[in-house]
Amino acid sequence: MRKLIVLLIATCLVGCGAEGGGVAKSSEKQTSVATTRASTTTTTTKPPTTTTSTIPQLQAVKEMGAEIDRACSESVTSLKDPEIRYRDSWSPYGSRAEMLAKTNECVDAKWAALKEAQRKADEEQRRIEEQRRAEEEAARGTVSQQNAKQKAADYLGYSAFSRSGLIDQLKYEGFSEADATWAVDSLNVDWNAQAAAKAADYLAYSSFSRSGLIEQLVYEGFTQAQAEYGVSTTGL
Repeated sequence: MRKLIVLLIATCLVGCGAEGGGVAKSSEKQTSVATTRASTTTTTTKPPTTTTSTIPQLQAVKEMGAEIDRACSESVTSLKDPEIRYRDSWSPYGSRAEMLAKTNECVDAKWAALKEAQRKADEEQRRIEEQRRAEEEAARGTVSQQNAKQKAADYLGYSAFSRSGLIDQLKYEGFSEADATWAVDSLNVDWNAQAAAKAADYLAYSSFSRSGLIEQLVYEGFTQAQAEYGVSTTGL
């Protein structure tokens, strides 16, 4: 009987030990699976994306235009090739090569405008010089005009004349009306003084009333104002 009990205990011990080992192995297996799952379900963090800092298109276009104008003006002033100070924030809207091409177009346009302005200035200077020479030649007059001028000066040296009266006298001498007119006008005569001298001449050998002497001076070719001035200088 005692042997039977010992046998049963031994059998139980062997069976329970085997079952316990199985439980331990099952638990160990579950732990391994859980660890594998945890490692496979770990969240993957994406690397940060590097992007170029950009600015609004309107601002970029404005800045690019200002830089093109600056480089263009500096190139024309310094007589050097244009240089663009490019910014990476402009890259979505235009490349350095495109800006340089536009700058070169600006430089060419400015040089063309400067050349045209210089051409016009030179042309205007030539026109002024030609006009000056023409005026000098006109002031000197032709030989006939110079002779008429000298003759008019001779007449005024010993007698008083009105403008129209002196022109008529030169025409009587054979000068053309154009030459006689040029000669009289080139002398810059004070016709009021001539009217006063003519009024004094008339009073030197004849008596006149004020109105009569004024009429006589008007008949001589003086204007009404010149005649009244001339007569007033005599005291009438």
